[in-house]
Amino acid sequence: MIEIGAVKLNDKYEKQEEFEILIRPALNTKVEGNITRLTGITMEDLEGAKSFAEALQSFAEWIGNEPARIYSWSRSDLQQLQSECSFKEVAFPPALEDWQDFQAMFPKITEINLQRQLSLESAAEMAGINFEKGKAHRALYDARITSEMVQLVLTGRYLEQMAKVRDVIKPEVEHSTFSLGDKFGAQLAALFQDQDE
Repeated sequence: MIEIGAVKLNDKYEKQEEFEILIRPALNTKVEGNITRLTGITMEDLEGAKSFAEALQSFAEWIGNEPARIYSWSRSDLQQLQSECSFKEVAFPPALEDWQDFQAMFPKITEINLQRQLSLESAAEMAGINFEKGKAHRALYDARITSEMVQLVLTGRYLEQMAKVRDVIKPEVEHSTFSLGDKFGAQLAALFQDQDE
């Protein structure tokens, strides 16, 4: 793990603060090329960064002692944290124990089941959230998009948008294993443009 990013929402799902920290690798002497291509992070960026234990402690302190729920897009971040804590013999912070996989929740809540997991990008596009591919896979950017998804869904503001999306995809969903972007990209783009106007 080389980066942690998070957005704090209050109990009304309003944005309060952001957290971002880079983590210095303990065992690797370089960041693999595919990770640099994905995130833009190089080993030079991490030279003065905190250790995993220090970064995790900073993150837990930022969360605070009040009850908190963590929403992430998939369980992979939680699994990586747990794995690194175990391997590096770092206590897993109690502040992180209530962890929700919003990638699994989103299709159930919105009743859009495509028989595959939605990427954060696809879900954001369905919800009418601007997604900049060049910023994707950075921890704070992905946390910002996830927090916008959480805000839309948990406040109920997603209902009108999802009704429009369901109307567009419903006739085809039951009989196809298409990629939503490939199959309906133009229709969804027009739908979102109509909404903006």
